[in-house]
Amino acid sequence: VRFLGIQGSFARGEAREGSDVDAVLVLDALSPADALACRAAEEATQARAEETGIPVKISARARLAVAMRFEKVVPRPTEALRVYYGVMTVPAGAEKTAALPAAGRVRFFVAPGQKFEAGTPLFSLLSPDLVAMRSDVLSAEAELSRAETNLATLEKRLARLEEIGTKNSALESEAAFLKADVPVLKAAVERARAQWETATAGARFENGELVVPAPEGGRVQALGVSEGAWGERGAGALTFVSDAPLEFKGTAFGNDDFSDAEARLAIEVGDETRRLAGTLRAAAQVDEATQSRVIYFAPEKTDLPVYSGQIARLEVFPRDAAGGAFVSVPSSAVIKVGTDDVVFVRDPHDENAFFARKVETLPSRRGMTPVKGVAVGETVVSEGGYELKYVLPSDGNGPAKKAAGHFHADGKFHEGEH
Repeated sequence: VRFLGIQGSFARGEAREGSDVDAVLVLDALSPADALACRAAEEATQARAEETGIPVKISARARLAVAMRFEKVVPRPTEALRVYYGVMTVPAGAEKTAALPAAGRVRFFVAPGQKFEAGTPLFSLLSPDLVAMRSDVLSAEAELSRAETNLATLEKRLARLEEIGTKNSALESEAAFLKADVPVLKAAVERARAQWETATAGARFENGELVVPAPEGGRVQALGVSEGAWGERGAGALTFVSDAPLEFKGTAFGNDDFSDAEARLAIEVGDETRRLAGTLRAAAQVDEATQSRVIYFAPEKTDLPVYSGQIARLEVFPRDAAGGAFVSVPSSAVIKVGTDDVVFVRDPHDENAFFARKVETLPSRRGMTPVKGVAVGETVVSEGGYELKYVLPSDGNGPAKKAAGHFHADGKFHEGEH
């Protein structure tokens, strides 16, 4: 080796992010054996490139501009695939109403869409009825206390009179009346307390207002009355959805068989489509008018940021189905480059780098295409591959890029440097 160095943009000090490194090697001699060794190394490099794909890069800003989306390849059969579209919904029983325990003016501590924990104050109620109930409890307790105190005083006086051998019929008569009144007053106290506890169950009375806390965690769906408005007893102050995980709801044909089926829920989370395992169930009743029935799917993973009304799709297939060497990817992930079918695979070590992988395809069905050449667990570009196609280097076959270039923030590719 006489010389080993670099040339091009790096040698000139003009290299930018993504610039190629051009190496220069000068030998004092080159034998036929050396030439064969170089060719073998080049062929090995080419084989590795064909296996992994042609590398391309795109900035995070450009990815957002072209609305690029991704999907991880999961093991699922490519045959007998059925796809159902629907929405994520709140399970039956998860939507609840917090009712007013009495008529009064309402003041809210939460707003629609707000998430809350158990015990969080939801609203307060300024109610004349509750004030009257509380007054009844205090009055009944006061009367009972006064009667018991008077009775105790009379009994002490009668005991002293008895000790000296004297009787007082008036005091005895008064004591007898008080003894009869005490059980009645105790019953009145119990009734007043029961009425109060029923009206204020789980709430606390502070400064003349009843503060009603959340019985469990959840999210406010809607307010039943306006802030500061008057509401009648039993009216819904607000509706909320408990922390129960959302489930998929869709419609299937009445004769679709789910007795021995497995399913995966495909749902968008950020810029990626996730596939979730879970439990599939179908309604037994078939709608006679539409010959359809409702299907539900409860995903096992429930900590994803999905929302009620979000569109999702359910992929259903027989449990014993197999796809061989082919895996299913969204049909939008397969891009034509010349005569080749190409799928862009994301570099697991660099979120801005991708490999253009040549694949073998089978006929598409219901938006999914079976391909050979992509492995389970890899992440493919489901939307935006068309834009990546135009930053591929020319290899003499298929569409060639006329010059090096770059993406602008508007998502358009421009030849040449900035």
